[in-house]
Amino acid sequence: MSRILIALILSVAVAGCGAPDQAAEMADKANAAEANDEGEAGHSEGEAHAEGEEVHAEGEAPHSEGEAMHAEEGGHEEEAPGELDIDAARIASAGIQTEVAGAAEIRQTLSLFGTVTVDPARTRDVAARFPGLVKSVRVNLGDRVAAGATLATVESNDSLQVYAVTAPIAGTVTARNTNAGETAGDTPMFTITDLSSVTAELSAFPADRVKLRTGQAVRILTSEGELTAEGKIALIAPVGSSDNQSVAVRVPLANRDGRWATGLFVTGDVAVATSKAALAIPQSALQDIEGKPSVFVKTEHGFRTQPVKAGRNDGIHVEVLEGLAAGDIVATVNSFALKAELGKGEAEHAH
Repeated sequence: MSRILIALILSVAVAGCGAPDQAAEMADKANAAEANDEGEAGHSEGEAHAEGEEVHAEGEAPHSEGEAMHAEEGGHEEEAPGELDIDAARIASAGIQTEVAGAAEIRQTLSLFGTVTVDPARTRDVAARFPGLVKSVRVNLGDRVAAGATLATVESNDSLQVYAVTAPIAGTVTARNTNAGETAGDTPMFTITDLSSVTAELSAFPADRVKLRTGQAVRILTSEGELTAEGKIALIAPVGSSDNQSVAVRVPLANRDGRWATGLFVTGDVAVATSKAALAIPQSALQDIEGKPSVFVKTEHGFRTQPVKAGRNDGIHVEVLEGLAAGDIVATVNSFALKAELGKGEAEHAH
């Protein structure tokens, strides 16, 4: 029973006793006491609520800490500058090859200039055996023929018999000087050339001639550098040209794929001396990155860029003076693909 109800009962009782003022005074005191109790109760409830909020706030701390841990565990670790994360499958698909840095011979070279010519030992002029009328021609310029293949038929003026003119060697028809209905005589009707091997014919002047000898290694490359080949000097002509005082230097070149067309201008870098480099890499490994000579060194997850100080360079190997150690594995063939990938990654990072 609340204090207000008790006060009302008392007031009624007192009123019944004829003391209204006293009853009113007692009612007022009861109301004040009730109000005070309610205020204290409300204050206690407020404090409990505040304590609950504090507990709730404290309970949020582990939640926030958990979120921080989750963010740390789920975060993506970015590649360091100069690092390329590339798996073996992508390396293979890009045709990237690697080589171990180590000792190598650096050539001192002499550059000679010339053209690709046919090998004189692999060409044949074909004429009619007997003069007569050319009855038919079976081949055209550029045709490839087997040894013994019929090139044309001729009717002999003496016997009136028709005989075949055949190819003495396998090769390509590089000249055709006859047609059906013409007369075959002493002049060649065809030229057959075996182009599976050609010759780089270079010119050497007297000051250079003394540095040359047969058997020296020569690197042949076209004027634009798109074709290269390794060969050796097979012949240094004993007689020079009266026109320019040069002598011919011949270097045979394998040409089964036909890439060395006759008439191409070429440069021949003759190795006239060699010296040992303690540490060297292939020329193809060297790339210019941010204005510095650099290489791509193989890592566990891909490659990293490494600036180097380069020394002697003979077009095949580059001496490394600083930046690498013997045994480092560097990208060689198609290393430019890694440079392109590095540039793409830097552009994406900038955005």
